[in-house]
Amino acid sequence: MSQNSAETTWQRRNAERIEHVATRHRFIYSILISLLALIGYAYLFLFPAGVVFGIAFLVDAIPRAAASHDWEKIGAMISVVLLCAVTCLHILRLRQPPSAGLPLEPEQVPELFRLMESLRKRCGHRRIRQVLLTDNYQLEMRNTPVVGLPLWFSHTLVIGLPLLQTVAPKHFRCALARRLCQHAHRGHRITHRLFLARQLWNSHLEVLTRHPRFGDQLLRWFFRAYAPLFHVLSLPAVRWDELAADSATLDIINDNDVFETIKVTTLGSLFLDVQYWPKLRRMALKEGERQLTPFAKLEQLICPALQKIDANKWLNDMAGTGLDAHSPMPDFRRRMHNIGHAKIRGIPRISATAAGLYLKDAQSLLIPAIDKLWQTSTLPAWLAEYETRREDIETIRALSAMSHQGRLTLAEIWRYARLAKRLQGRPRHRSILKLLRRNSSHAGLAGTSADGANGERLNDVF
Repeated sequence: MSQNSAETTWQRRNAERIEHVATRHRFIYSILISLLALIGYAYLFLFPAGVVFGIAFLVDAIPRAAASHDWEKIGAMISVVLLCAVTCLHILRLRQPPSAGLPLEPEQVPELFRLMESLRKRCGHRRIRQVLLTDNYQLEMRNTPVVGLPLWFSHTLVIGLPLLQTVAPKHFRCALARRLCQHAHRGHRITHRLFLARQLWNSHLEVLTRHPRFGDQLLRWFFRAYAPLFHVLSLPAVRWDELAADSATLDIINDNDVFETIKVTTLGSLFLDVQYWPKLRRMALKEGERQLTPFAKLEQLICPALQKIDANKWLNDMAGTGLDAHSPMPDFRRRMHNIGHAKIRGIPRISATAAGLYLKDAQSLLIPAIDKLWQTSTLPAWLAEYETRREDIETIRALSAMSHQGRLTLAEIWRYARLAKRLQGRPRHRSILKLLRRNSSHAGLAGTSADGANGERLNDVF
């Protein structure tokens, strides 16, 4: 539900370039990205190995050092063992914080748990430890390490209430089957291993960034550089895994239902991002402290709204836009062709939603609870994001005006480049070079006029 900044041309071009190279040289790419993933695992296991081999060395070396009085190597090795032991302790404490959401129990929503258990057995998935209901449009399986080392995992199914309120029961069943098939133990695809590694490294980076502790610097510094790099370079492999999940679903559900589900979920997500969430943001900014309840009437609003829009045109337009530089989901056209369909055809009408069937009477308690969760977590994040963006725009406008009137300091140039990167994704080096050239013009290398700089719009600044 977060509002993403507009995707710039260079981001799309870079995403397409990586995708093109990975697709053209798939075997080589798979080897290289797998080796890159192994670096993360090797780094985590390096410290337990350092403790074991260090202790073994000390056991062997201390008697000899006592005879020769050569304690320098012993002292150095003790320091290494202590450093590795402290880092191991931090690795064991690298546990993903609990996901924001409402835990669901079988007694609350028996129909949902019966469906989940039936599909889990058909797909061959391991036991699901917990089911969470959230305020996002999502259906995810989160694999959380029991300890920081990636050896044993617990599985949490995360279901978004907006998804349940905007799809029919058969489409939710298909979407759930797809996610369970993707994570089933029978699917030992290399792309899925990369999918899980990407999820794991991002989780470690988030925990280390949000909750830094004394002594975890070796982990924090490593993942601060490694996780973003792997996140970008592994994107083609993650998209291949999503396509493989679509294909795996065909083993238990027919292709027409799978295609309908792809259309309905894509359209629902697009409608919320384009119309519903922006309208809600404007209401939140306008009405301030008023208690908004975005999910109380969403189910009644979504069906008439989807019937009014030209759904075929929306999907055709989306199919023609190509890759989203940030989304792990392949573009709509690739997913359509992957399951053997060439035309969009009609969009199924939704007469009854999955929330009505699988939540039933529990809706009267769950919907107000999710509204409350949204009011206390997502809404404040929206307002804080808006305020930060407003301040950033004012700052960059002021810096731009100053650059037309005189020379900027290096600190001001760096600040401008950082804000330009954050607001529109423009590469920092481009902003820096532009301002350096502007500084040079003020030094007499070229002449430019600063007239009208104070009134320029944000798009003109960039």
